[in-house]
Amino acid sequence: MIHTSALSGLGIAGQNITLSGKYGVDIFFVISGFTIAKTYLESASYKAYLTQRLFRILPLYWGVLIFAFAATTGSVDPNTPNGSAESTIGLYELTLNLFLVGYFDYPTVNSVLGVEWTIPIEVTWYIALPLLLPLLSRLKSLVPLILALAIFVVIAGYLSKAVYGTSAPIRFSPLAHGHWFFIGVFAYFARLRSNSKLFSSSLSLYAVSCTMVFILPISMSGKGEILAIGTAILIANVSNQKAPLICDFLSQKLFLFLGTISYSLYLLHPVAIGLLRQIGLQLDTKFLQFSVTLSVTIVLSVITYQLIEHPTNKLGRYVSKHLTSGKSLPA
Repeated sequence: MIHTSALSGLGIAGQNITLSGKYGVDIFFVISGFTIAKTYLESASYKAYLTQRLFRILPLYWGVLIFAFAATTGSVDPNTPNGSAESTIGLYELTLNLFLVGYFDYPTVNSVLGVEWTIPIEVTWYIALPLLLPLLSRLKSLVPLILALAIFVVIAGYLSKAVYGTSAPIRFSPLAHGHWFFIGVFAYFARLRSNSKLFSSSLSLYAVSCTMVFILPISMSGKGEILAIGTAILIANVSNQKAPLICDFLSQKLFLFLGTISYSLYLLHPVAIGLLRQIGLQLDTKFLQFSVTLSVTIVLSVITYQLIEHPTNKLGRYVSKHLTSGKSLPA
């Protein structure tokens, strides 16, 4: 929505809803923290866990990145978060992004796709977070750690802006988003213990859900924090017994389908935007542009899911299983 200015033609409310799309990344990191804790603690070993996670994320990422690099003519999308329309894309930028270290030279971040800055952050926490879980399992000790990390990021961003004139070196680093992953871990352990009394009632969970929806058309500070923390609350507490309407809603086939191909959707929507721009498609409204872009992205995502994601996910589970069993892989 945000990269196509989907509802920006529908007044201030539509603009605010569209701009709220950027907070989807915060929500994603919270969910990822929960997922990392769950998948690691359910795995037989760290090696087996990491193997499966890397097979899950890297093949599609590398494939889309190389395709986008080959398809570009030396310029990037001016609507990307990095906003460097005049930048050229070379092997240096591609190499840093392929090896997931673009945040060490922040101008290279988002220089190929426009959304790839999140992947190195994700993989960094894939590697580091399981090692920290013994320290994070105590909920009372986790809260001050989350607050301390969030405060550190604010201070570091301020200092970066004072020294470099931009907060980008901090904003694109894994540390800047660590508190969201930790909040996801908090949600995992809270759900595991099922002892949360603050949001134990159905009414409180529906209130959280409604709040997250109602603030979307409003211009306000702290919206990202409300959406991310609301997500953690729902993850920690929602069940068929407590909130059947939420579970039924999110269990619809459409959402399950979009969830299945969501990683492809994320990586491929800039490709779809670029393809539509190259063929010179002119649409009457931003919403129509969003609808067409989404439709094209879904088609491309189904293809990449079948050709890349599903086979490599299956291969990752296979390799992970053999690593756990100690057997050698067949030639």
